[in-house]
Amino acid sequence: MRRSGAKRIATLGPERTSSELAADYILERFLGASGGSVNLHPSFEEAFDSVLAGHDDLLVVPHAYGNINYFYTEPRAAVRYIFLHETPPYGLVTRRGWVTGGGAGLTVACHSAVLPLLERMLERAGHRGAEITVMNASSNSVAAQSVHDGLADMAITNGSSADHYGLEFAAVHGPLDLSWTVFSGKD
Repeated sequence: MRRSGAKRIATLGPERTSSELAADYILERFLGASGGSVNLHPSFEEAFDSVLAGHDDLLVVPHAYGNINYFYTEPRAAVRYIFLHETPPYGLVTRRGWVTGGGAGLTVACHSAVLPLLERMLERAGHRGAEITVMNASSNSVAAQSVHDGLADMAITNGSSADHYGLEFAAVHGPLDLSWTVFSGKD
């Protein structure tokens, strides 16, 4: 990756996603933060459209993202860099002081990339075998916001989002060692 010139990095938002933190890491560590920016988008695909349109220079996507193959097979995309970056701790969060209703089902907001953690987290939180409705969230930050706003009882999210929305962990998984790809449009 070139260090010259300010870089605009696109990734998944809203604020407090692990993707935003990884993009900040790339901006500071490899590109030099002077004049660069991280721009957040509702989806990785919309972030990539912004790169193709010239509004952003680079796209940061975790390999845990289920549709990352789209970018690898897209003829207008170029792989610029692959890196490792640890996320904040992940876990199952609730509103502070929240207790389950007697026998009622639970709604858990979750991004598809961390859905494999759900059963383990529910068991650790004492909800093994509970009736669960999974509410698909476009990011881990949106999942946390869903709990904050009362749309979900629990969420799987990262510690940054949990802190931002004033949520507490019912069960902690820990940080995730993720690999990431930085894409650009082809020159």
